[in-house]
Amino acid sequence: MLYMANLAGGAVGTALAGFYLLRVYDTVIATTIAVSINVVLALVFWILGRNATNTTQTEAPASEPVMAAPVFYVAAALSGVTSLGAEVIWTRQLSLLFGASVYTFSLILSVFLAGLGVGGFAGAQLARRVTDIRRALGIVQGLLALAIGFGSWAIVDLLPHWQPSADRKSTRLNS
Repeated sequence: MLYMANLAGGAVGTALAGFYLLRVYDTVIATTIAVSINVVLALVFWILGRNATNTTQTEAPASEPVMAAPVFYVAAALSGVTSLGAEVIWTRQLSLLFGASVYTFSLILSVFLAGLGVGGFAGAQLARRVTDIRRALGIVQGLLALAIGFGSWAIVDLLPHWQPSADRKSTRLNS
């Protein structure tokens, strides 16, 4: 839940910085706002930490975490390579469509972070029910391949049709 909240905040912060703060203010103001938020959080939790009583765990955990086989680490690393590689490719594709701007980067990063947050939350819920982790990993990687392919297709073949064209604007103005 903390990871999901962190990613959701990152997605909102990316969109807020890219589409509002940098459009209305400059980088100094945007950075000052980020620093101020972190200073306030640091102070709040430092004060809460001083006032909290020290609690210790009285019972041992029910089961120790089991280390995953090396193949799972390799799969996770390769999954990260493909996901972040796709992010770079999508950013390039969007910059060709919308121009190389802070909006393009903000859009792709906020969508990517939101996807990580939603996926992390959904994955945590599904992981409680999974009985065959190898099969589940295969299914997730297959779905990821479909999602990466769909994302690239949508950027190239779908998004350009969403932009208002000059023909449609002049038609509306003349009618």
